[in-house]
Amino acid sequence: GIIAIDEMARAKPDGYTIMVGNISTNCLTPVLLAKRMRIDYDRDVQIIAQLADAPVFFLATTTNFPPKTFAEFIAYAKARPGDVRYASAGIGAYQHVNTEILAKRAGVELLHIPFKDGGSGILKDVAGGDTHVTWFNITNPVGMIKAGKVRPLAVAAPERLAAWPDVPTITELGFPGFRPSQWSAAFAPAGVPRDIAEKLQRAFAEAAKTPEMIAIFERGGMHPPRHNSIDEARAWLAQE
Repeated sequence: GIIAIDEMARAKPDGYTIMVGNISTNCLTPVLLAKRMRIDYDRDVQIIAQLADAPVFFLATTTNFPPKTFAEFIAYAKARPGDVRYASAGIGAYQHVNTEILAKRAGVELLHIPFKDGGSGILKDVAGGDTHVTWFNITNPVGMIKAGKVRPLAVAAPERLAAWPDVPTITELGFPGFRPSQWSAAFAPAGVPRDIAEKLQRAFAEAAKTPEMIAIFERGGMHPPRHNSIDEARAWLAQE
């Protein structure tokens, strides 16, 4: 996301250049990889609106990997320090950070396998058993879950999902306060005037309320944006 952030931040601040970013590109990257950026992120970038918030599964392969529950996974990993491999979209991606936090809190040692080709490569690798676990949004793996190639051991959400009532939340499993999600949001150069930024925010908020978008949110198991102003979105991002 660094190239996209740089291009967006240097664009003419007229409201016509917008970046759709996520937890990895616009929350983790500006902190972990700040030295690789050509801009001052806090000075040069502003959030316009949160767009969606998607719960994520903690997925495990079913290929030559015995654990069928989260507790079995922890016990298996503790007995084999460094042998269990987890996949991420790259160093600093949310899967990387989330899994390291989880491993530290659970007292296990896992081996990080970063990918360059995004989500499809991760799911294919986990399904094949080359890597064992990963975090992933709840929509893309559905086909593989139904085919029995991967299984969700937990979901990062405030409560169990109606469509997946048998998948426990990460809080239920003994990790309260641990709620990673794969959100997306719209960003613009910091120089975009307040009135234009607010006009864009209202447009995104109105679009999210249309029947078409509501259907997309429901189909994908996503939550619509929960903020009614740029100031609310800024406060939320600062907390993230």
